[in-house]
Amino acid sequence: MDAKMEMRNSVAENRERMNKMTQKELGERTGVTQRTISYIENNKSIPSVLLAMRISQILNVDIYDLFIDLAWEKEKKRGIRE
Repeated sequence: MDAKMEMRNSVAENRERMNKMTQKELGERTGVTQRTISYIENNKSIPSVLLAMRISQILNVDIYDLFIDLAWEKEKKRGIRE
């Protein structure tokens, strides 16, 4: 298995779907800064499990749909993962 984690997320798309919620508003609701939300949305930072759970709850999106491990997805397509 590849040790490098490749992740993508749909935080920005889902945040904007929520009545055009801003990064600042999401940060305030999750207890982090706007900069942290920006880093997560731009794949410069991977959130803690707790923060990822909070974001998914606020945005009303399943955490597995919000954060996608690309390496895991590639292995599933090759039949390595179920």
